[in-house]
Amino acid sequence: MYVIYHQEEERTEMLEHFHSLSVEASALESNNHSLETEIQDARAQLRAANDRITDLEQLLESKDTLVNSYERQVCVVYRH
Repeated sequence: MYVIYHQEEERTEMLEHFHSLSVEASALESNNHSLETEIQDARAQLRAANDRITDLEQLLESKDTLVNSYERQVCVVYRH
């Protein structure tokens, strides 16, 4: 009788351990999904920031070209 009781006790412990592992696995999967979502959001924000940087660099280049043109015009006016 003691052997059966001991085996039943081991079985119960194993089931509890399995349940605990299942809960932990579920939590980890949920956490992993959340992290993947955060990564996707961060990548989208990074792409948007890079696009904005590119736009600003092009705008700066355009303004720089305009300023250089004005400087040349001023030099021409002062030479005459």
